Amino acid sequence: MTDNRDSDTLTLVGNSFGRLPDHLLIEIFIRLPVSEWAQISCVKKQWASLFLGECLWQAALMRTFPSASQAKRWPGPIPQGLSKRRFAALYVGKHIFALDNDIDEIVGHTYLFLKEQLELSNMPPPSGILHGTIIDQFITCGKSRDVAHELASQIWLAVLDNLEENQHTFLLLKRLALEGDVSCHSAPFCVYCI
Repeated sequence: MTDNRDSDTLTLVGNSFGRLPDHLLIEIFIRLPVSEWAQISCVKKQWASLFLGECLWQAALMRTFPSASQAKRWPGPIPQGLSKRRFAALYVGKHIFALDNDIDEIVGHTYLFLKEQLELSNMPPPSGILHGTIIDQFITCGKSRDVAHELASQIWLAVLDNLEENQHTFLLLKRLALEGDVSCHSAPFCVYCI
């Protein structure tokens, strides 16, 4: 008899929670750990659509990173993006790079840009072009050449450290290593070129 009562209570709570308006669901979701958001979005189609929409990400951005509302747009080749992209960039800047200043969002966007270029493309641009794009981004945002180089190097290391370990990554890393090895092709019997 207790099992039926517990089951009825869970059903009642489930139905009540399912009838909450979107703005209340958003308030609840943004208070939960980010690591659980992927699971939450799989519970109901309504919840999944909230995570696809701009409203949840704007609320999450304002709650988690209140200073993001004062951020100004920046020049350069890497765009700022919508609220979901900005949230991801700020999250990366804070959690991977442990930054909490005016450059955290730019670093996060640059990290996401490089990671996407390397992971999603079958044939990403040469590393020199990607590195130059990253440096240009920081220089157009007012950083010195030395600071831009240092930030670019940190971003490369973080991206390479966080790539998924699979065949695509192996081939990518092999290609990057060959790009940097200029003496390789002058040797009569290069192991990599065979």
